[in-house]
Amino acid sequence: MQSRSKEEISDFIVFKIIYPLLGIVFIAFNPISFFVLATLLSTSVYYLIFRRHIFRKTFLFVLASVYLFLMFVYSVSPIIQYYEFKLTHHDWIEVKGQISNFDVVWKGGKSRKSTVDLDYQYTIYSKKFHRTAVDVINRRSHSVFWSSENEIKESNVKLKQDITEYVSEENFKIFHNPQTEESRLFIPLNILLFSNSSGFSIIYGMLKIILIPFLFFIIFSGIKNKFQN
Repeated sequence: MQSRSKEEISDFIVFKIIYPLLGIVFIAFNPISFFVLATLLSTSVYYLIFRRHIFRKTFLFVLASVYLFLMFVYSVSPIIQYYEFKLTHHDWIEVKGQISNFDVVWKGGKSRKSTVDLDYQYTIYSKKFHRTAVDVINRRSHSVFWSSENEIKESNVKLKQDITEYVSEENFKIFHNPQTEESRLFIPLNILLFSNSSGFSIIYGMLKIILIPFLFFIIFSGIKNKFQN
């Protein structure tokens, strides 16, 4: 009885307190529209498969899986990010503008990425605006522990080439909020861009961390079997 009571308390803390709090924090820092879409999809899928009421732990797992999948797709697709913003921010106006200057730098530490700060300007209602976008595009390192000097240099050069191409092809969009005079820059508008995705970087890094010990195990097993034979 006592062990069962402890298990119930543990389930209550995990499923009723910790998971909801983590979910609220994650949802708060991401577009609410994708949570609404995930809820609608999860409800339909759960009811069709399980034929049960949605107020169960299984539904929460289904909802979390669908939501994380949608957020991963969102993180690797700049064009989806652009359309999501356009559809959910009706007060913002899309304007024509130019990018005048950009600077590619490497940020070490935990982030380990090449990033771009760029200056852009646009005119609306006969008023000219000059803006600076910080960390607007990132090229993340996929090394597990550190990045060599050659990797840093290559990453910066590749990102500079990409930015130059985006600017020359006008592969960007600018939004302006007339009420607050805020602006938002979307660059590029590619269908997929894995190098700028934090979600892809996390998954890729986790796979490397998992695969490295596995490879060492295979090599060690092969050497051990060779000596035994």
